Amino acid sequence: MATEEQLKQTLSKILLQDDGEGVVDGIDDDIIDYLSGMLHESGLEDIDETIVPFLESYGCDEGLVQDVCTAVSTCGAQSSAS
Repeated sequence: MATEEQLKQTLSKILLQDDGEGVVDGIDDDIIDYLSGMLHESGLEDIDETIVPFLESYGCDEGLVQDVCTAVSTCGAQSSAS
């Protein structure tokens, strides 16, 4: 399973810009920490139910939400294969 730090890095690559600002208003390091903690605690079970409502509530469009879910799934799969 992916570590919380790996999940944080994965989420940051998609949801934060190079300057640390969120790609959507309201998304910041604190939200990334919160989401990565939730995902880690869930054991990456039900990713859609875990983080999709939060991402949508911040105004993330469907494409961005799907990108995040795919990246998190890939992160978990790569960690499991190691």
